[in-house]
Amino acid sequence: MLTACSTIGVAHEERIDACHSAPRSEQLSGTGTVPAVVMSYAADERVFGQGMPRRFVYKVKSGVVRTFTLLGDGRRQIDAFHFPDDVFGLELNDDHSLSAEAVAATQLLVFQRSLIDRAAENNCAMAQELLSLTGRTLERTRAQVVLSRRSAIERLANFLLNLGSRVGTETSVDLPMSRYDIADYLGLTIETVSRMLSELERIDAIVLTTTRHIVFRDRVKLTVLSNPPMG
Repeated sequence: MLTACSTIGVAHEERIDACHSAPRSEQLSGTGTVPAVVMSYAADERVFGQGMPRRFVYKVKSGVVRTFTLLGDGRRQIDAFHFPDDVFGLELNDDHSLSAEAVAATQLLVFQRSLIDRAAENNCAMAQELLSLTGRTLERTRAQVVLSRRSAIERLANFLLNLGSRVGTETSVDLPMSRYDIADYLGLTIETVSRMLSELERIDAIVLTTTRHIVFRDRVKLTVLSNPPMG
């Protein structure tokens, strides 16, 4: 069993390098293994920042990570939330185009990029898996563009159903992220998110038992809202 390496009080790359002195082989995805270590992050702690050299690739072991871009006017656009078994940090450039932070207490498997590239050179299945992971990132970007064209309530309904399929159940979900995070992901204001949650509750699609716990009262209504007819 891997021992989690604390991140507190030490520069990011220094602490990862220190932990990599005793790596263990772990699966990046479905094919092959690569040396990795487990790193622990506190809520809101940075994993990497825009412009940092892309030396590592990350896989969520537990918790949630948000990746985001800071716009020129200071606003934040969240690109994605990453949940257990998700891989992130697979960018094409040598430097990160996004920043990443832990949403809650999180543990990550951290792989050295150079070791992944070396494994892919010698393992066709691993190379194909990396291509597939990159393709999923592009597909997520395409889906985000489509989602941005929908109304606020349609975006939120889609988000809740997708979140439920990842970290919830058929009947409910506990929001691991704040409404502020949801707003920055959906391209809405926090006031609009709160108003749309109230509207979903008013039409009996959901029940807000607490600010974080949502019961899916009528999945059919949510599904219809999340997939509006074309036209």
